[in-house]
Amino acid sequence: STLFEINDLIQSLRSYNLLAYISQSSRWLFWVHAILMWYGFSLWVDYYQKGSYFSLNLGYPILRDPQAPARHFQTDVDWELRFMRFMDRIKETATIAESYRCIAGLCAFLFIFSLLKAFRFQPRLGLLTRTLEIVAPELFNYCILFLTIFGGFAVAA
Repeated sequence: STLFEINDLIQSLRSYNLLAYISQSSRWLFWVHAILMWYGFSLWVDYYQKGSYFSLNLGYPILRDPQAPARHFQTDVDWELRFMRFMDRIKETATIAESYRCIAGLCAFLFIFSLLKAFRFQPRLGLLTRTLEIVAPELFNYCILFLTIFGGFAVAA
């Protein structure tokens, strides 16, 4: 599908008809979906690489003498630095994992829209697509109203 879309883009550039290509919402849907998929893949690779570099020690003896009266000031700087770096790596990896989950969810959502677009070829499956196209403005208004009321209840709770 990506090769077909690139071919369509090249054909529209050759025929000086780029405006017609850009004005179709399905083209925008495809390119946003493709960019998000590649970005999600790069996040997954980064997450996998960062996760494979973890080395967890059985203990981090940060305090030199836990029985000392002023033990907060008697720390082993090397072990404390190792622990802080470990925590930074965990936070960074968790942030990447959260971003990956958000992008993967968006990709799944856009994939459903791509399937609805593909259903147009068959009359019975296209019924769903045509129905959603007709009720889209009312559905959009309902979603705004629902999210407003739901958000109000969420804030009140």
